[in-house]
Amino acid sequence: MLATRLHNRKDVAAVLAFANAADNDDWIEVTQFHSCVLDVSHDNSRYVVVFSDERERRDTLRRLQLINKTEDRLLALERRVARGELTDAEKIVAAAERILAKSPVRRLFTYDADDGRFVYDYDHDAVDYEQALAGHYVLHTSLSADTPPATVLACYQSLRAVEDRFRVLKDFVRLRPVYVWTETRVRGHIAICVLAAVIEALMRNALHDADVRDPDLDHQHLSARRALDELDKIRRVTLDTGQGPTIRLVTRRTRLHEQVLKAFDVNTTDWDRPAITT
Repeated sequence: MLATRLHNRKDVAAVLAFANAADNDDWIEVTQFHSCVLDVSHDNSRYVVVFSDERERRDTLRRLQLINKTEDRLLALERRVARGELTDAEKIVAAAERILAKSPVRRLFTYDADDGRFVYDYDHDAVDYEQALAGHYVLHTSLSADTPPATVLACYQSLRAVEDRFRVLKDFVRLRPVYVWTETRVRGHIAICVLAAVIEALMRNALHDADVRDPDLDHQHLSARRALDELDKIRRVTLDTGQGPTIRLVTRRTRLHEQVLKAFDVNTTDWDRPAITT
């Protein structure tokens, strides 16, 4: 079973077009997952389209926030070019590519640049497709046609839960691949996975209770993994000239760092006091 929301797959586009044209009566409500499902056959393959109102609201809000963020940067570039601060076409293109390379919605923008000129626009076909995709994802399944689409969704959700736990090991704990064969080591490996999942859940709850928001997506709380990635930027450094005292200090923290540390109840009282040793 494969869940796909890829934007460059023609089969997904065709299946979504069929789903969006379907009558409401064709959709089946799955209250367990707060979703509706639609069985679709396309090119001798079976697909199950899943839709939820909550996901649509989240996708739409996230898309608009990312579009606004990207557009602000493109507008800033447009103003720089209009003021004559950037005139060379190659440099203008390079600046535009740097902006779009960091944007998750770069596919929604087009631009035209020449010496002393820069204009951007939306790719309206891409925007329309993105709107059609909001709230949906597509399951490409090999399960037989007599398997109810609700069961297909349940199987996918179960599979995703297992994958999430393995992702905890790979991303959260950052464990390298470990091959174990004895029962004792297998149990130990599973225990680490369970412990990591518990710690991640506690961190997620702490961030939620402290209302620490994602700086890129203000409508959602900061994830535990993003929090750890941000905290990983803090460093304890040692300054030693070789001719005087040694100074150890912690690098300056951002407002987001402070919010995360407070949510995790970390005592940073001594962090801003350089330790000087002779």
